[in-house]
Amino acid sequence: MKDTTKTIIIGVTITLLVLILTIFILYKADSKKIKDENTTNKNSYNNTRPTDKNNNNSNNENNSPSNNTEVNTTIKDDEKNDKIILYMFHSSTCSHCIKAIETMKNERNTTFKNVEIRTFMVNKNQVNSELYQKVTAKLQVNTKYVPYFVIGEYNRVGFDTEILLKEYKKALNNKNYRDIVSEVIKENKDLKPVYETI
Repeated sequence: MKDTTKTIIIGVTITLLVLILTIFILYKADSKKIKDENTTNKNSYNNTRPTDKNNNNSNNENNSPSNNTEVNTTIKDDEKNDKIILYMFHSSTCSHCIKAIETMKNERNTTFKNVEIRTFMVNKNQVNSELYQKVTAKLQVNTKYVPYFVIGEYNRVGFDTEILLKEYKKALNNKNYRDIVSEVIKENKDLKPVYETI
């Protein structure tokens, strides 16, 4: 009798441990999926509504780094276009934001040469936070995460040098370029955001 009870207790314990482990693995996989979705591009330049990235999406080349092993992403002197701006919305308490700003500052004279970068701190400035909300509303993107980058109509959560510079280069060649952040500021004349240029 004791051996049967002992066997049942061990079986139940093992089953519970397997169940807990399975739930944990599913939770981690779901968290990674949500994070991946939040760090991908939600818009493309052809003025379409934002869509969630999925693995069968034919526009994956717009959402992920290229497969080329050697990609020159540095913006050259002759590619400078004063109307193209890389906007970044960030928080002073976000470690990813701090690292992104540090990287862009360190690579100011190399990778990010000729790129105008404006940063808006949203956690200590209510106007900047309001601008962030209005920009995401105009782009029809439902996100509250930072770092959040905007180049024209392109936007993404998460810092990726290659993707951002690839989109910046696309903007340089886009005849229908629209500066969404600038448009939002013009539409809301009472909005006086404060930004820092890197």
